Amino acid sequence: MDEQALRTTIRGLMASGTLPTDPYAGMTRMEAGHQELPGEQCAVGQESGPQVSYTYHDGKAIHLHAACDALWRGECPAP
Repeated sequence: MDEQALRTTIRGLMASGTLPTDPYAGMTRMEAGHQELPGEQCAVGQESGPQVSYTYHDGKAIHLHAACDALWRGECPAP
């Protein structure tokens, strides 16, 4: 998926509530690294091998590729 398609997908996921509009609100844990998270898919592109994981108070976990994470944070409204 190209960058514009990823941004469009991210906006749709935020509008539906699948992705929060503030990645840090309610977050209890964030992990980021160079290693892929085995058995997980990116919440944006639905491809395997995400490297970033957010866990929230309600137990929800969001897994993303580093590039998708950066795009998501860029699409979030400024505080």
